[in-house]
Amino acid sequence: MRELIAVPVGFAVPTDALKKVAPAEARNARGIAYSQEGEHGLATSAFRQALELQPDSVKAYYNLGLDSIKCGCHDMAIASLSQAIALEPTFAAAYVNRGIAYEKNGEVDAILKRYHIPVGLHSAASGCSETAYHSAMAAAIEDYNTAIALNPKLAEAYVNRGTALWKKGEIAIAIAEYSTAIMLKPDCPEAYINRGIVYDSKGELERAIADYNRAIALAPEAPMAYNNRGVAYLHKGDAQRAIQDQDTAITLNPESAEAHYYRGEAWLRLREWEKAKADLGAAKFKVLDIIAAFRGSYKSVVHFERKTGVKLPGDIAALLTPKKDPGEREKETRVMLALKYYKTHELSIGLAARLACMPYGEFMGFMGKYRLSPFGETPGELAADFATGKKSENAHTSSNYQ
Repeated sequence: MRELIAVPVGFAVPTDALKKVAPAEARNARGIAYSQEGEHGLATSAFRQALELQPDSVKAYYNLGLDSIKCGCHDMAIASLSQAIALEPTFAAAYVNRGIAYEKNGEVDAILKRYHIPVGLHSAASGCSETAYHSAMAAAIEDYNTAIALNPKLAEAYVNRGTALWKKGEIAIAIAEYSTAIMLKPDCPEAYINRGIVYDSKGELERAIADYNRAIALAPEAPMAYNNRGVAYLHKGDAQRAIQDQDTAITLNPESAEAHYYRGEAWLRLREWEKAKADLGAAKFKVLDIIAAFRGSYKSVVHFERKTGVKLPGDIAALLTPKKDPGEREKETRVMLALKYYKTHELSIGLAARLACMPYGEFMGFMGKYRLSPFGETPGELAADFATGKKSENAHTSSNYQ
């Protein structure tokens, strides 16, 4: 359930001299500032203004692509970064970031295709939309390879290539990639966190904990490092240490569904039933499929009880057991996926509604149950979401929503 961290290469920043004399560079700088503040609609507008003034601005295309990754617009990211590469074919950082966009686009397309949802309204015209997930991963790896050939000291390329290879099952090579990134950039916490996840997956818990310790030393405000170290302690059977780390993770990021879930699992091991129910309920409210998370660690409640020696009360066992009706379970999974991918900006409201098998308006109302709303977006982002959703709804008015 824990996800490896993608590591984009940072913005191409204008020089102070250019900011003073070139309007295009000034708008480019403004776009960077907006993006860093999370104002992605305003950032997009600023980068587009820069391109209107200077259509061959590699920096503006590159920065628009990077901002698009940050807000989940992978189609725009691929298109923008491809333009930057066409203008400057030796721009290694652009290949790294386009590789990330290919990966993320492929992952989202795989979800949509699994549920027979056409991806044409979502995917880029680059051709990635019509490939299988593995082809998208291959395109990403090819970009990482190119970046490394152009700049063998670019640590971010090794981190991301390691992640892509790990997803392909090439675990030993992935570890070697992370290790190379650490050698090139010893202060990269993401490389340690990712390598820790891979070590944990192999059962090498002491190595995993050591990597998380290094990540925390480098980035003491990074909740994921504490969350992951807590999971490693949980796998060691040390529930108390796990809870301490998840407490810190939740303090740093109260919206972390994963930290609540894993703390809930630790409370189960300590037979603190009410605390466990509170945390598992919080994880579900924060849009985590807790049944899928539980089954990711244990095949069933019976397997958990045999492995831990802890007998779960009936109400908690029911909370972590799939519904007997496969149709009901699939429906619940679709809804949770739709909420998750909208929350992380991977899907527009329209596509999320289709994934949830709900009419557009009904899904918007349903989002309120989980305190998700489009009204925290900028005007540009909100307009784009409504336009995409309306287009989606009009194109599929004959669909039978469940």
